[in-house]
Amino acid sequence: MSSYSPARSWWRSFEARLLLGALFIRLLYLATILDNPYFTVPITDEAMYDTWARAIVAGETFIHYPYYDSPLPAFFLASVYWLFGHSFLMVRLVQVVLGTLNVLILYRIGLRLTDPLTARIVGLLAATYLPFLYYEGLLEKESVALFLLDASVLLALGAFARPTGLAFWCTGAVLGLLALSRVNALALAPL
Repeated sequence: MSSYSPARSWWRSFEARLLLGALFIRLLYLATILDNPYFTVPITDEAMYDTWARAIVAGETFIHYPYYDSPLPAFFLASVYWLFGHSFLMVRLVQVVLGTLNVLILYRIGLRLTDPLTARIVGLLAATYLPFLYYEGLLEKESVALFLLDASVLLALGAFARPTGLAFWCTGAVLGLLALSRVNALALAPL
């Protein structure tokens, strides 16, 4: 008599519960800031990135702001505006998705570098870390930059584990995007 045990579904795994929990927490946070007056009226850097992004979508040259700041946040906003219209809610929802994926990336980095228990703790801390939630609710570069940084670390670990040209190219491409968001990321290029 053979014993048949079906493979555990991914939806029952810790990884799935971690992702769903992180997404729930982020959506709950987003729901709490909907009534904030600054949700629909960006100020300071948010206003600058918004103006720059709207100029990109309109095909205009944004001459009021030279490239002394990182261009990727404005192009990220422009791509969201181009896809969904000028919606601050959609930008924040896309950033919530990126933040949720970032939790998964940090968990998988933990699995590669440590034991499963430590990786679970890393995942839980990333899912509930309040500054992550806060920056995902802003039209700023921090949430996208963090996602790209963590993705480049995970890709680099994968490239060193299985060295192929494609693996190193993908790592370099994500690192290049990170440098467009955070200029100081160029310090990682020699690695």
